[in-house]
Amino acid sequence: MRCLTWALAVILTVVPSVLGGSPSYLKIKTPGSQHPWQVGQSNGVSWVSAFEGVTQFDIELARLKTDGLLFVARNVSTSWNSLNVHLDSVPTGEDYYVLFLDSTHGNVYSMSERFSIIAAGSTPTAGSVATPISGAKEVTLKGGPHPTAQFAYTFVSENAALGGWRNEWVSRGVGIGMGLVGVAVGCVLTVW
Repeated sequence: MRCLTWALAVILTVVPSVLGGSPSYLKIKTPGSQHPWQVGQSNGVSWVSAFEGVTQFDIELARLKTDGLLFVARNVSTSWNSLNVHLDSVPTGEDYYVLFLDSTHGNVYSMSERFSIIAAGSTPTAGSVATPISGAKEVTLKGGPHPTAQFAYTFVSENAALGGWRNEWVSRGVGIGMGLVGVAVGCVLTVW
């Protein structure tokens, strides 16, 4: 009986916490290993999104071999499906990743394939250079990682407020609340 009680307590704690988060789907289509970015031109980022409760995210560039991040854009709307990034004097390398995240709370929504940034006028060793996406908004990124760097561009928040914060915290509260109810029921069953 005691094992059944503990199993029930664990299930009632873990399952609601996992299910209480807001469901999301965000997949980065480009850039990728076959479409490197080139310094001195606009390069397209494209994605597919189906978010419930999240209205915007931030875009950053990360490298494996170098510390620091390049902050591309803040408050990018999930209703868009592309953004152009003009690279101006960004360091070249073969170990870049695009990250889609909520930099306020540290939630990483998606990460691209590893890709390269090549010098202006260079020819890629594989694939073809990424091209700008017509009709997409554009952000200009300058320089390399710097500890006091800000986002290259901050878009206006949805409804002029922090979009998505309400739904995100409500869903977290529901998950934590359901977990606490599970713990309480488990304790009652243990004592009973």
